[in-house]
Amino acid sequence: MVSREPGAPPAGQLLVIEGGPGSPSPIAQMLSEGTADEGFEVVQVHVLDDALTRIRARRPACVVLALGGRSLGGLDDLHELRAAVPDTPLIVVTDPDAVELARESMRRGAHDVVARDGLDPRLLARRIVDAVQRVREEKALEHLAFHDPTTGLVNRAVLMDRLRIALARAVRVSVPRQAAAARGAVDPAGEQPRLAVMVLELDGQPSPDSVRTEGDENHLLRVVASRLQSSLRPSDTVARLGGGEFVTVCERGEDPLDAARIAQRLLLAIGQPIAVAGDQVALDARVGIAVDDGGTDPEAVLRNAQLALHHARHDEPATIRLFGESMRGVTHARQLNASVLLRALERGEFRLVYQPTVDLSTGALNGAEVLLRWATPHRGVLWPAEFLPAAEENGVIVPIGAWVLRTALQQVAQWQRTFSWSPPLRVAVNVSARELSDPGIVDVVSEAMVAMQCAPGVPILTLEFSPASVAQAGRTALATLLALTARGVHLTLQHVGPGAGVWLERLGTLPVDFLKIDPGLSGPGEDRLRVERLVAVARTLGVSVAATAVETGEQLAMLRSAGCQVAQGHLFARAMPAKQMSRLLQGNPRW
Repeated sequence: MVSREPGAPPAGQLLVIEGGPGSPSPIAQMLSEGTADEGFEVVQVHVLDDALTRIRARRPACVVLALGGRSLGGLDDLHELRAAVPDTPLIVVTDPDAVELARESMRRGAHDVVARDGLDPRLLARRIVDAVQRVREEKALEHLAFHDPTTGLVNRAVLMDRLRIALARAVRVSVPRQAAAARGAVDPAGEQPRLAVMVLELDGQPSPDSVRTEGDENHLLRVVASRLQSSLRPSDTVARLGGGEFVTVCERGEDPLDAARIAQRLLLAIGQPIAVAGDQVALDARVGIAVDDGGTDPEAVLRNAQLALHHARHDEPATIRLFGESMRGVTHARQLNASVLLRALERGEFRLVYQPTVDLSTGALNGAEVLLRWATPHRGVLWPAEFLPAAEENGVIVPIGAWVLRTALQQVAQWQRTFSWSPPLRVAVNVSARELSDPGIVDVVSEAMVAMQCAPGVPILTLEFSPASVAQAGRTALATLLALTARGVHLTLQHVGPGAGVWLERLGTLPVDFLKIDPGLSGPGEDRLRVERLVAVARTLGVSVAATAVETGEQLAMLRSAGCQVAQGHLFARAMPAKQMSRLLQGNPRW
């Protein structure tokens, strides 16, 4: 177990229920010894009522219930504890011959059962720490499935669910009010139970001189998210849809004028300078607003707000536009996006750039991750965050993704013929939830690999996907991934945080070859411990670990020391066009 820094806050409370009043608890004493390095606070109580009182005052990290003899009577306490702390690990300690009691304890919700006799303090502590870590990883995974990993805001799935509930609530309040107004009991012109949906889009990109790295961009997004939340009521919802697009849902009788005032407050908050890498960065934004008109379709309300935003894009920065029916005849934003994206694909406006990946055992290049850019005729080169969310929503991501796969495989096959790299170069391509839901991706990959004459058993293609994409794609994703693996494709689970281990443990059939560590886990201090734990978990499961956004020599040294196998980032090279990548391969650099 890893020693904690002196003066560090407690890792949590371990609540031990054992013995009669006044009697010392051997279990509590063992835990105090065994968890000294972990920093847990061990608290002993003797009866269930005292335990429940403690739980109400402070939720423990783990509850340890000691049951004596073979009687099943103590299981009533277990039942009440499980109801009081349903998400907290609960460990039962029994006599070694109480087999039926142990079996029934597990059936009623205990996370683990430990025999009392001959129990080693360190072994007991290890099992409890493991249970606490497992539950925390499960919570982290659940959070990841419903929240934006960069800002921590809720994602589209949660947004639409909350919007659906808010619209239904508004209708329930509105109908009795209309009846009362008809009877003259209330003023029909009084405040109505309306809600406002606002779609806020950051205006363009900060200058390259101010925002140097992906970490800087993420910092800006997190600050914007925090300011939006601080400017609204706790009951309001703030979500991030992707890129620089945020959505707020404001309830409690918002009329159009009130909604515009709130939007103005949001723009003022975002417009305050943000410190980035020693500089002050100022952001502009535009807002589209739709006020509920009594409907119950959340997609329609959001679409109206996005349509208002579409019109605001033609105005000056810091513009606020309110949806009006006249906008419907001008354009339908999602349909326009689909047609524009398909036309861009047909015209060859998409470009691929390649960020080299490095084998940390040798320091040599071993391949590249493919990244997509859109060279638009009028707006310049756009990054994925500016068009892929719309492409995924309207389905155009599928043909775009097929083009990316074919083009990337053609390029890596050409490099392999030119440079005879050994072992063969690998190319990594990102896939979305929409693509994982499409069984046709298996045929696209197979046809592209056959066309490129990829040698059987030589893994040159790696597909990268996030835990959230697997969760959104559902059972279809697993069948698709297994079929791809059978065709020699390697798979990488990216955007990995503390919940990575539980993904691999609970989805034992998920054929993952690599875990890709997020930029936030590639730094010093506490992040080093997380990297080491992820590498340890991966090693036991036969999975390799890659790191992204490596920017400093200290990060590289830490990753090598922890056992990370592959890395990429600005320390090695930025993403570059194919011609520049060819020159890099020709030079055969080492790091």
